[in-house]
Amino acid sequence: MSSETLDGGAVAAPSAPAATDNTGRLPLGIKFSWATGAFGVAILTNSVSGLILYYLTTIVGISGWIAGLLLMISKLYDAFSDPIAGWMSDRLQSPQGRRRPFLLWGALLSAVTLVLVFTVPFRGDTIWVWAYVLTVHIFYTTGYSTFNVPYMAMAPEMTDNYHERSDLQGWRVMFASAGGAVAGLGSGLILAWLGEKGADGRTINDAFDYGVLGVLYGFLVLVSMLIAWRGTRNAKFQVKSKTVLPWKLQASSFLSNVPALLILGVKGVQLIGIASAGAATFFLVIGVLGRSPAQMPLIGLPSMIVAIFLTPFLARLSKKIGKRAGYLIGAIATAIGSMSWILATPDEPIYFLVLRGIIMGVAFSANVMFGMSMLNDAMELDAHRTGMRREGLYAAFYSFVEKFGYALGPAAVGAALSIAGFDKAARVTAENYDAVRQASLLGVSYIPTGCAIIAVILLSVYNLNEAKLAEARANTKLVE
Repeated sequence: MSSETLDGGAVAAPSAPAATDNTGRLPLGIKFSWATGAFGVAILTNSVSGLILYYLTTIVGISGWIAGLLLMISKLYDAFSDPIAGWMSDRLQSPQGRRRPFLLWGALLSAVTLVLVFTVPFRGDTIWVWAYVLTVHIFYTTGYSTFNVPYMAMAPEMTDNYHERSDLQGWRVMFASAGGAVAGLGSGLILAWLGEKGADGRTINDAFDYGVLGVLYGFLVLVSMLIAWRGTRNAKFQVKSKTVLPWKLQASSFLSNVPALLILGVKGVQLIGIASAGAATFFLVIGVLGRSPAQMPLIGLPSMIVAIFLTPFLARLSKKIGKRAGYLIGAIATAIGSMSWILATPDEPIYFLVLRGIIMGVAFSANVMFGMSMLNDAMELDAHRTGMRREGLYAAFYSFVEKFGYALGPAAVGAALSIAGFDKAARVTAENYDAVRQASLLGVSYIPTGCAIIAVILLSVYNLNEAKLAEARANTKLVE
């Protein structure tokens, strides 16, 4: 059996016994179990991205720009943790496959550190508080890398069916939508229930309230990630590549994979927009519009419902219009939903929040499902060209891009809020109202809209489709 080079040939790529039928379709149980992991990942990311800046400034007492900087540093640390997790999961030899052991380790670390993130025992704007917060967040991002990078790398291994990948990612969208809604909806309801009414009628929360959230969400993260680990024990997997190219050739082959670079670019700009919106929405809705935290579910719940029911339709639609067209629908919906916040006022009808949730549900389902399905295709293209199974490497780059977005977005919003005069006592006054509103809109509207426009431009030149992937398979067949 020969090894493939970049010039073509056969590729040695043994795998586990296939848990698919002869069309590449996966059993329902494996789809369900694998997708359950996205529920925990969504809670892990959304609870932190949506609340952490508010928690660190109003409860812990850290300046907005310092809090944003600490978050950005912890995410940039993933420039090391993500590639290491990807490389290790590509190289691991285990009866469970290359990826699943990391799911177990990542589940445990993610659950514990999520609790620590929302139970900071110190107060004040001092170097010791900063050091503690930064350390906890570095361990938090390590847990996330340990689970999510190998988790994302599993998808292209489990099936090579072009459209089944969209369906698999559709299941992930549904669970991620549910997890995101639980994080958003649960946060609002629990904080409203635990908090006390201030003199102005607004809800006031203390450190204990956020600690309750951290413990509850940590438990949900642990259970869902363990289901993903246990439930995929019979899933098809690929073993470590026998073909190993020199590092320079590996780097050049990665840089020549234009479809992968384009999708990573699209995901990168989108995630910057998502992260900035996540960090600023709470400020805008609660601080500027004067809404109760209990009204936050009016955004999250419709988004979840739309994503769950729309995803199967989008999966079928993509068979007719293509994955790229489906992805464009998501980018355009993002821009529309983001721009609508510019018109938001304290006395606007409450159903406007619901409408925005519906639009963002369309955006989320299309963006996540098609983006990851197309990246899976690009991962397979790389395997045909190089003979190396590097799904972990590509998943690591995606995870780093994701975390960079989640770092840059909150940092920009935190700096803007500090400049606007939003103080650590969480007061929006007549003097700083307009400035805080514009700082919030920067995160909720201006940045996401600009990022959506860039995404549309990048997608316009993406050209990897089912026919071209089939051609790559025919020219360089993987031997299993």
